[in-house]
Amino acid sequence: RSINAAAKAKEVLGNDPEKIIAKCSGNIIKNVRCVNIPNYIETIGEYAFYSCTSLKSIVIPISVTKIGDSAFYSCEYLTKASIPDGVTVIKPHTYADCGDLAEITIPQSVVFIDDYAFANDHALTEIVIPSSVGIIGSHAFYNNWSVSTVTFNEGLKKIGSYASSPQPND
Repeated sequence: RSINAAAKAKEVLGNDPEKIIAKCSGNIIKNVRCVNIPNYIETIGEYAFYSCTSLKSIVIPISVTKIGDSAFYSCEYLTKASIPDGVTVIKPHTYADCGDLAEITIPQSVVFIDDYAFANDHALTEIVIPSSVGIIGSHAFYNNWSVSTVTFNEGLKKIGSYASSPQPND
């Protein structure tokens, strides 16, 4: 089942809205598996899809330039994070606790990956930090046991404490 916020808003209002602020929780849209964000949306708000545990995929258009804190926090079945070019900061906990998150694409527009941005994403196996990123916050990739490859590019000036974590003991 998919939800198209723009179509629903147009149905209710009679025309396309200028802005949609989605603040949902897993209890409100718990059975939604796919979300397509319309191409005129510029911001995804804080906690917008917090704990949407059935969410497996989300299509974020290039019009989105800001993604709020914890926007996809605890979307445990989300498998891919394609951050649009134009986003400059990956906020705290944006994709934290997404246990099935196996693939992330960080664009050249990102300059800062904040604290706990991708923490506890256990399916993640590879991280590529583009040369545009100057700072990685503390615990940004903490507790990601499956990561086997991390690629840092020139431009990185600071890596925060516990930005990653060692493999657990067998």
